[in-house]
Amino acid sequence: MESILRLCTKLQSLRRDLKDNYVPTSTQESMKILQDHVAKLEAQYDILNEELARGENAGFSAESVLGKAFVALSKKLAMVPCRVAIRSADAVIQEVPEAKKTSLGNLARIPEKNSERDVHRLSSKFDLAIPIPLSQFTVGRETFHYLKMSDWVRFLLERNLWHHLAGLEEPNAEKCRESWLGFWQRFRKIRPKHEVFEFPEKDLSRCCGLLLHGDEGRSARKSAILVLAAHSILGYGIRSSSHQCKSELHKLNYKMNTWVTRYLLGVLPKGKYSSVEGDECETEVGTSNVYDALLKAVADDLRSLFDTGVISPLDGHRYYFCIINVMGDWPFLQKCGNLQRSFFNAAKHANSTAAAKGICHRCLADKYDIPWEDLESDTPQWVGTMNTELPFSRPPVLLCVPHIREDPAELFAWDLFHTWHLGVGKPFLGTAVVALAMSSAFTGSIPDRLEAVSDCFQAWCAEHRFTPHLRKLSKENLSWLTTTTYPSGTWSKGHTTRVLNKWFISECRAHPEAVAEDRILKIAYTCAVNIENFLKGLYGHELWIHQSKARVIASYGELFLKWYGRGVALAYRNHQRLFLLQPNLHRFHHIVYDFKIQSQNCEWIINPLAFSTQPEEDYIGRPSRVSRRVSARMVIQRTLQRSLIAAHASYRNAGFFVGEN
Repeated sequence: MESILRLCTKLQSLRRDLKDNYVPTSTQESMKILQDHVAKLEAQYDILNEELARGENAGFSAESVLGKAFVALSKKLAMVPCRVAIRSADAVIQEVPEAKKTSLGNLARIPEKNSERDVHRLSSKFDLAIPIPLSQFTVGRETFHYLKMSDWVRFLLERNLWHHLAGLEEPNAEKCRESWLGFWQRFRKIRPKHEVFEFPEKDLSRCCGLLLHGDEGRSARKSAILVLAAHSILGYGIRSSSHQCKSELHKLNYKMNTWVTRYLLGVLPKGKYSSVEGDECETEVGTSNVYDALLKAVADDLRSLFDTGVISPLDGHRYYFCIINVMGDWPFLQKCGNLQRSFFNAAKHANSTAAAKGICHRCLADKYDIPWEDLESDTPQWVGTMNTELPFSRPPVLLCVPHIREDPAELFAWDLFHTWHLGVGKPFLGTAVVALAMSSAFTGSIPDRLEAVSDCFQAWCAEHRFTPHLRKLSKENLSWLTTTTYPSGTWSKGHTTRVLNKWFISECRAHPEAVAEDRILKIAYTCAVNIENFLKGLYGHELWIHQSKARVIASYGELFLKWYGRGVALAYRNHQRLFLLQPNLHRFHHIVYDFKIQSQNCEWIINPLAFSTQPEEDYIGRPSRVSRRVSARMVIQRTLQRSLIAAHASYRNAGFFVGEN
């Protein structure tokens, strides 16, 4: 408004100068134009002055508006150098001098020398970060930072966000109690010997079920960084669920920004726990003390949440938290669980003479001549060996959290996403694409056939509005450079696997003659239809699936395995390198088998998607990207601090901090 007055004064001065010093007729027109501009500016000034008066009566001020500008700028603090934020604030000050008296002015005054430290202090002062203290653990002479789940819990209870852990839109104490009590009643039918049911004095209507997840993300210079987080098993649902399931009380934790639904517990650069950069997992000899120390600090805190809980300052009730499973990809489970039976033990060569050590922590498959490759039997031999020998090279520190004492290996859950989308699905669809390309549906040389198949795929994606994250199908991204190698997809997006499977089914239906005359293609098509029905059944439901529907879904999974086994046998007899056998098939077999057994014994079956890491893949990338923008010397501390700032902005955007300035 002051700038409008200054402009009016300047225009009036120009008008008087024209009148006093220039008499020609043309100056009269110029004076009239200037006078019109002055009149319009004065009218605009009156309007703004009136609006300002109304705003002041309503409690608004220039300082509060500029304070909101600081809040908006703070959202970028987690992802840009602090110096950039300081310079941006200073630029605003230059344009709007009134901002000097606001929080934006405080940011602009921070010296760039220790910008990271001082910006975090300012963020705490103006409540721009989740108010959770950084805890510490010590290994040798070095101290490391992490976040306690108990501190997250205190923050949630103080902000009246207990309903958020139950996936409810607004606070409702009775509905929360009904939700958690109902969850534990159904869960008891599935795992009656879980430790949570050994303490009848605990009020399960105020007990939250948690899942612990870990994975490696990409930090600076493409080095790995471990990200450890927890989340509630209940959430706001999954978008693909059917209309009937959307009204259910218990929903999957897939929707909403993962900064809001996941709770960061720790980060650890790979250089701190691995002596060989690039190794996905180390042997027992190479296990790091720092890695175990982080897990122990987190596990001890989680145990205290189960044993003693936290008293809410709002209602005085005690709330408990119980870990249901530890989840993640196979390398993470192998390392955090000290599993001596894992996919790392799979024979690398057909003529290997080394004694088989076993590939599965739940059973003795691939040990004592027990085959894991039996995909067609209703009850494979390995079923009878489940929970007969402990899989641990030494007791993992995570066993201090609640679990089934008689079956401790069950604590480490199977992950459907890495099992199918980034596991079995890639070699299977590599086989499917090759079988389709080599069928009578296409002609020409192998490159010509693949190019034609690729064109069909791209056209289908464009027609159905799919984004496959795959430019074309070729020998390279199918990993099929020669006919003596097994095709196996090289794509890194799980969504690509689903899209390819849908397209393959559609393309086979468009060429029924080619499918009918080619046994390999027919088997691949049958596999694709069954796995699509299996996944569609899971994605169409929320957390619980009724027994009647679960049995049907399980049958599709079994049919996929049986037909895949037939494809393996047929390709072997034909001397074709198709239908690759890999340990992920055994992992998928366990998921289907457990699902089937539950559907035979329980009315309600827990959806395997509850332990799938699709949302976690999104979340792991968030702190990982933050770690690429901080000093390598203090990467753990700064990544945790910036992540709390980013989470605060997401909570605000989600409407959880209503009424805060």
